[in-house]
Amino acid sequence: PNMNAVPVAEPGNKTVVTSQMQQVLDYLRINGLITEQELSDLLGLKKTRTFSIAKQMRDLELIQVVGRGANKYYTIK
Repeated sequence: PNMNAVPVAEPGNKTVVTSQMQQVLDYLRINGLITEQELSDLLGLKKTRTFSIAKQMRDLELIQVVGRGANKYYTIK
C-alpha cells in the first residue's frame, strides 16, 4: 500500500473537532488571533502537545499560521 497516500475527503465524512480544538476556535472568534504561548496556557499543555494540536488544526484547515518564530500566531482560516 502507498504509505504516502492522503485520504480523499468524501461526502459524509465529517471533520472531528475535539473539545480542545473547539476551545481554540472559540478563543479565536473572540480575540482574532492566538500565540503559541497563549495556546499552551489556554489548553494547559506543554508546547510539544500544543504544537501537535495546532498542526492537526492546520491540516484540517481550521486555522492558519501567520509569521515564524517568536512572531508566529494563529488565526481562523
